[in-house]
Amino acid sequence: EIYTWISNVLVIANPFRWLQIYDSKHINMYKGSNTKDLPPHIFAVAETAFRQMLLEEEKQCIIISGESGAGKTEAAKQIMT
Repeated sequence: EIYTWISNVLVIANPFRWLQIYDSKHINMYKGSNTKDLPPHIFAVAETAFRQMLLEEEKQCIIISGESGAGKTEAAKQIMT
């Protein structure tokens, strides 16, 4: 498991290898779902922000932080999927 929740913050540990958890199967699993009922995942963050944007009609911001080589660019790509 590379994802865990700390309150409403998703913490990710970079495995430094490609995992098969970014495919359409996983995207569809989180799309339109109650993300708290599913395992922690970057798609849960994206789905929650998107849903809040639609329901509350407010702008959303996702902060991605980490050291050089931590996977920030890849995380941003996955959120924009």
